[in-house]
Amino acid sequence: MDRDRIVEEVRVGTSTATELLFLRYMLDSLRPGGRCGVIVPEGVLFGSTTAHKELRRLLVEGNRVEAVLSLPGGAFQPYSGVKTSVLFFRKGGSTERVLFLHAEADGYKLDANHDTPIDADDLPGLAEAYREREARWTEWQARSTKQEWTAKWWFADAASIRASDFKLSASHYRPMSQCHEVHLCIVSNQGTNSIRGRRFAVRASATGDYGGTTAIEGTLPNLRGAIQHQHRWAVVYSSVPAAMSTSS
Repeated sequence: MDRDRIVEEVRVGTSTATELLFLRYMLDSLRPGGRCGVIVPEGVLFGSTTAHKELRRLLVEGNRVEAVLSLPGGAFQPYSGVKTSVLFFRKGGSTERVLFLHAEADGYKLDANHDTPIDADDLPGLAEAYREREARWTEWQARSTKQEWTAKWWFADAASIRASDFKLSASHYRPMSQCHEVHLCIVSNQGTNSIRGRRFAVRASATGDYGGTTAIEGTLPNLRGAIQHQHRWAVVYSSVPAAMSTSS
């Protein structure tokens, strides 16, 4: 977008990112107490530019962010593969806490077409958690930090959000798992001889909160960092175990 065409009312620093400008426009268009639910690219919620952080600061400190719903990747296929979230906020006041909701399934197979119905659907349960968020807040406060948190919703207070550059991505505040074990297995390896230094696909199966599997591709020296990026608490192999070596 041409910077000279951006009207003063919706400017966010010097940014020309339309997703930030439209969000600012929506915020300014609301009446005091007005509510908005808007789907945004995930990067809006954790971007590190000055404009990203300033817009999030404005949302948190000058308005009431009620909830963030993280949608599964591919929710808008076949039109877009961009990871998105739904941001719910009310104009005016300030944010005391935010309810984060994490949907892993939306009732359709998460493939390139995204049009095949399946049984798994987290959205109805998460919608109920949003409607009953005051009761959920009480439940969250009464939780035991010694037990695994298995629900697909959680909270963060304003102090935690402020200390994290006003990040509003659900995964950033997900309760840490008490179990730090990650198992690696090679699921494809097209090379012969040693697998050191070769690119291949691995699958990291993580127990605890993060459950399920995440496919990560890379060379063995980089896998530790790659998996820690996906699972911040992960402890994985720092070298190639003998069982993972192959020979021609």
